[in-house]
Amino acid sequence: MEKKFIRVICPAPVLNIEDFDSVFNKSGKLKTCDRGHIRNLEFIALKNMIFEIIFENQNILKIKSTFYKGDNLYIDKRFTKEIKKFKFFKPKPILNKKRIISYFISAMGSKYIWGGNFYKGINKILKFYPSQNISNQNSRILKGVDCSGLLYEATNGYTPRNTSELINFGQIIKVENKNIDEIIKTLNPLDLVIYKGHVIIIFDKKYTIESREKFGVVKTKIKKRLLEISKEKRFTDNFYNEKSIVIRRWI
Repeated sequence: MEKKFIRVICPAPVLNIEDFDSVFNKSGKLKTCDRGHIRNLEFIALKNMIFEIIFENQNILKIKSTFYKGDNLYIDKRFTKEIKKFKFFKPKPILNKKRIISYFISAMGSKYIWGGNFYKGINKILKFYPSQNISNQNSRILKGVDCSGLLYEATNGYTPRNTSELINFGQIIKVENKNIDEIIKTLNPLDLVIYKGHVIIIFDKKYTIESREKFGVVKTKIKKRLLEISKEKRFTDNFYNEKSIVIRRWI
């Protein structure tokens, strides 16, 4: 059977379940866990990303990706266009430091959204999945980013989408057995400070930036933030366990 592919024509939610209506239900109440996260949201597919179609059920496509791990990935085909030939799988990456920093500035104050990586939100969700209650519209359109999603959108999908892959992304910066002041001297803007489940980005010589649960996208003085995370974890040269903090340089 000939393979079929789709190109994303506008930012689109990718879920790990086929039942989109259960997540974006008509009552307006999103399907969330007890912490308020939409656990069924994997990530936001960015414009021009390409996926292989595994099967189709009405408007919902099961898809396969060459750049995102996951056996159960689903997208609403109304966000996409079928294409005849597979040419590339990702949009052109953004690797200009000034452009990335400019994006961070524009995203400041955005809400933390589990699986989010398009901070302006997706208004077409309201068109395809209308709700009787518009009081939580920003959450419904997935307006916000999570920690790795902040970087993913800034680079237009160049960096790994999840922290589990960011841990091994780029060049390791050796910081084991160094004190905080010594570590700070080794840092460059856009270095990544990573531990299990979270990434902090070095914004400049004074501040970090990150999307934090309950805080959203915020800047913090580097020393304050590193001291804070080192209270229960330790800086290491390699990721050994959930207590490890590693620093990666990727640009």
